[in-house]
Amino acid sequence: KECEIKNDGKACGRLTIYYYDGRIIKRDLEKAFYYSKKACDANNGVGCLILGNLYGDGTVVKENQQKKKNLLKRALILLKRECENKDGLSCVYLGHMYTSGYGTEKDYSKGFSFYEKACNLGLGLGCSEVGMMFLDGNTLLGKDYEKAYKYFKKGCEMGDGEGCNMLGVIYSKGQGVKMNRKKAVELFKKACDFNFPAGCYNLARAYMYGVEVNLDKNKAFSLYEKGCDLGYLIACFEGGLKYLDKRKYEKAVQLLEKGCIKGGLKACNYAGYIYLNYIKGNDSYKKAYEFFTKACDRGNSSGCNNLGYMYDKGYGVKENKDKAKEFYKKACDLGSPSGCHNLAYMHEHKFIPDYKTAYKFYKKACEEMDSALSCFYLAHLYEKGKGMKSDLDKALKYYEKSCELGFNPACKKVSEGVKNENILLDIFK
Repeated sequence: KECEIKNDGKACGRLTIYYYDGRIIKRDLEKAFYYSKKACDANNGVGCLILGNLYGDGTVVKENQQKKKNLLKRALILLKRECENKDGLSCVYLGHMYTSGYGTEKDYSKGFSFYEKACNLGLGLGCSEVGMMFLDGNTLLGKDYEKAYKYFKKGCEMGDGEGCNMLGVIYSKGQGVKMNRKKAVELFKKACDFNFPAGCYNLARAYMYGVEVNLDKNKAFSLYEKGCDLGYLIACFEGGLKYLDKRKYEKAVQLLEKGCIKGGLKACNYAGYIYLNYIKGNDSYKKAYEFFTKACDRGNSSGCNNLGYMYDKGYGVKENKDKAKEFYKKACDLGSPSGCHNLAYMHEHKFIPDYKTAYKFYKKACEEMDSALSCFYLAHLYEKGKGMKSDLDKALKYYEKSCELGFNPACKKVSEGVKNENILLDIFK
């Protein structure tokens, strides 16, 4: 009401935070954009800062880096004014900007002073951020576990979930205190109760592996889901993979989709993988293609390789070998050994083989990426003299490397000798 009726900048700024980070209410970036604009128009620094973020990532509004730059500059001015007026949260956001060099030059000294001011104003988050600086041991402060403990404890006592979680981390690792995993788990629970997502994630792991609590995988899964819903990408990803291990594919893909929305490229790729291989429905291939595309477009090599595979085999799309090569090449350039290998294989086995190109990409995958399979195929080219003069010494060298990398057919080849002509076919029977 304060925001909508009275156009109160501070109220609109708080709503922006709630919708942007999703800890108190469900994350909604469109509403975050709406309220951040209202807040910024009412001269609220947090509103301008988050509005700048949204223009920068282009998630809910067309990307505009110049607008982002202008908004961050304005946010810095407004946040300083609000911090001077004893608004602790504005001091914390200023600390973030200075310690990360976001929208301004990086300055740990200024960042520390703003965090400390927020702490002294009674905001637990400020205390926790001071603790993080002592724990990280940046060039300004150096590592000091005792001071980190002091500030995390103070933050936790003020009701800040990050402080409780980090206090738990310190106890779990014995950093400056005697290791006490039972105490750590208690603190993770407290952090989760404060809706701090990393606390829920750490508590989930405790229940998943039975650390100082009775092993309870159902409880663990519910905590992974809570951490994910609160915006913690690792909880989405790890929880999704745990569900995949249990063959609970619908549950797995739900968490991975959320992780993908939050910007997790591996989560996008795994969501596509599940739709391609395990969830059968009229639009499964379509969804697989969509998730692989999201991953690939943002630089995930596995996503590009899987798009190549779909075009190569005609899964959900019209078979297109040229498109397949295009995506395999992109995957290879991004560091995927599978992308390099698949590209090489296509050149070796096309109607008129291109052994020179096949050799190039098998060699890249083998020597630069330690692909056991590519080493095996490279050895085969040398052994049979495909596109080159037969060289049994080099063939043996690459069979041995493939074997060392764990590919058993290569070990068999080494033990039986490089003249065995049937082994390449045998492994695919």
